Amino acid sequence: MVSMTEIVVQRGFPEALRSEAAAIYDEAFAQQLSIAVRNDTDRRALLAAIFDPHYCFAAFMGDRLVGLAGMHAEEGSFTGGLLSGRPTLGLLRSHLGPVQALRAAFAFSMHRRTPQHNELLMDGIAVAEDCRGLGIGTELLGAIENEARRLGHDTVRLNVTDVNVGARALYERVGFREVAYDSFPYMRRFLGFGGSATMELAVDDRT
Repeated sequence: MVSMTEIVVQRGFPEALRSEAAAIYDEAFAQQLSIAVRNDTDRRALLAAIFDPHYCFAAFMGDRLVGLAGMHAEEGSFTGGLLSGRPTLGLLRSHLGPVQALRAAFAFSMHRRTPQHNELLMDGIAVAEDCRGLGIGTELLGAIENEARRLGHDTVRLNVTDVNVGARALYERVGFREVAYDSFPYMRRFLGFGGSATMELAVDDRT
């Protein structure tokens, strides 16, 4: 049972919390990430190494990091392009070795997406498992929306898989709407999901 403490959302997180950030993110995306990097320790070490805290908002309860919302801009991204299909083979090889790097590069290429003009592309949102249902995700999405507004963007865009029902419900609750859907049932056995919805939040509609 997590005691109720004020949720504080800030830009980025201290370097000392990279491992904690990787654990939270991996907990949320293990199904997708494990296709690319099977070993839990290797996967979390890769995440901790490539995170760029400048491109995320972090939620804290007291001194504890409890949530993250990543962003992907033209000049950089929270996961170094890991979940947008853009990690370089050299980067993966340096962390995983040549054989694992090839597998990881192929798997991550399935998530390829890039930010469009006048939109803020999300690079994953994750909340610690024992802190879900406390409004942390809503607070993080609010910070993302405010950042999009500050930058003068019209929309926030994200993708959610067909198996992530809880996350989709949260996105719809705060105003995201589906604008496209990619179905690939033949890849379900490999990916663990058979479809992905593109959802957008119209920032100007909520000013």
